[in-house]
Amino acid sequence: MTNARPCVAVIGGGASGALAALALLGRPSGPDVIVVEPRATLGHGVAYSTSDQAHRLNVAAGMMSAFPARPDHFVEWGAERLPSFTAFSFAPRALYGTYLTDTLHDAANGRLVHVQASATSVRREGDGFAVQLDRGGSLRADHVVLALGHASAASLPVLESGLGGDHAYAADPWADEALRTLPRGTALLVGSGLTAVDVALSLADRDPAASIIALSRNGLRPLDHRSGGAAESPPVVSALRPKTALGLLRAVRAEVALAASQDGDWRDVVNRLRPTTQQIWQSLPAREKLRFQRRLARFWEVHRHRMAPEVAARIAELEQEGRLRFVAGRVCSAERRGDRIEVVAELRGGHRIELATDAVVNCTGTQAGIRQHPLLARLESAGLCAPGPLGLGVATDGSGRVLDRSGRAIGIYTLGPLRRGELWETTAVPEIRTQAFALAEHIAASYEPVTARAAI
Repeated sequence: MTNARPCVAVIGGGASGALAALALLGRPSGPDVIVVEPRATLGHGVAYSTSDQAHRLNVAAGMMSAFPARPDHFVEWGAERLPSFTAFSFAPRALYGTYLTDTLHDAANGRLVHVQASATSVRREGDGFAVQLDRGGSLRADHVVLALGHASAASLPVLESGLGGDHAYAADPWADEALRTLPRGTALLVGSGLTAVDVALSLADRDPAASIIALSRNGLRPLDHRSGGAAESPPVVSALRPKTALGLLRAVRAEVALAASQDGDWRDVVNRLRPTTQQIWQSLPAREKLRFQRRLARFWEVHRHRMAPEVAARIAELEQEGRLRFVAGRVCSAERRGDRIEVVAELRGGHRIELATDAVVNCTGTQAGIRQHPLLARLESAGLCAPGPLGLGVATDGSGRVLDRSGRAIGIYTLGPLRRGELWETTAVPEIRTQAFALAEHIAASYEPVTARAAI
């Protein structure tokens, strides 16, 4: 590190942290960057640490560049390693993690330090911040970026009370060895989103005789991307500004009908809406955002966050073979009975059934509240952050600055999932990289001739 530049501490070294670091490192005369991340490798995080090649990106490679101004960067990197790699490829997630790692290495130029630790607290110290580390000691920075990604898997009390600690229950499917150590045979997945899809692929490939049920309240699974790349589609009205959740639903349905009349489909509508989704969300009154979250969010998610064509084909094959079923219902109880787990579930319509299964996996996704992450909980207690709208993530301003208890921006920034309350669509790389470069520009604009301070 030099002693002539400001210092930015990026807390979290997954995709959000890597993109933030790259944006900061790319600034002319930019800051020194310290990434605080307990994993040995930067850029992977939870999403890209999987080694299962069946786990693929759900966005085509042409949209996954780390740099907004260099949209072909990931495609060019991938084509050097895989002859068939194109802008329409849905790469294995592990490959994308390697891409971020390599790109960070190339951009470091002596200005990047990886501190292999977790941050336990952040506090104001003079005109900067002190970041306390779990390994002991602290580091000092002029600015802090919270790049924490998703919180841990959401806890399900009905499963924890009956199965907590059971070897056949995976409370977090992405924990180390969580799936590999499960008993083979039948499995109940609680949840039916992209996490359940990945888990189903892993379990089915590990055990050719596996029989899997994915149970969720609505029974909806992610839909699929169109094969062969994105077709041309008629433009969607970009000025959509409905004032109610119902108005939004009707407007989108009207656009789908228009697209269908011009040889397109619903995918074209969702794709064309993507640049304006955040503005649409912000234009809704608070009560309508809540109504959308409760009644329409799941329908939006299965259309918006789609399966790669290869993944969709494999899921369809498992369904046709009778090895995988998506069922609408909820778990009422689950407990160990001998060598199996007995589950009572209530199906949609009120009918109760009993299931005997060899394994149960919590696939409901991650928690979105501020108190589910220990560091955020401590920041809130200290008054340095506040919950975002609907209790999702943290409150921020338009530049990604975290707002404290009194609504003031104090020099802590964030990006990605922690901005979901403000932006809704903020979990995919195209949105996160835009936020990363915006906050890097904002931080650069605040520079004064100060001395970088990084005492680890």
